[in-house]
Amino acid sequence: MLLNNEEASVSELSHKLKLKQPTITFHLKKMEKMGLIKKQRQGQNVFSVLNIHCSDCPLIK
Repeated sequence: MLLNNEEASVSELSHKLKLKQPTITFHLKKMEKMGLIKKQRQGQNVFSVLNIHCSDCPLIK
């Protein structure tokens, strides 16, 4: 989802990947620390989006 430049919430990713929300949150935090993703808040919801400006991320190019 994120590679297709879509934004996704933890619950959407959890449902799509059939993993528990804490697992998704753990990995998203790691990805955010590495600069792979950014988080955007929309009201009470937080969405993760791919950081297209990550120069060290070969998957994005």
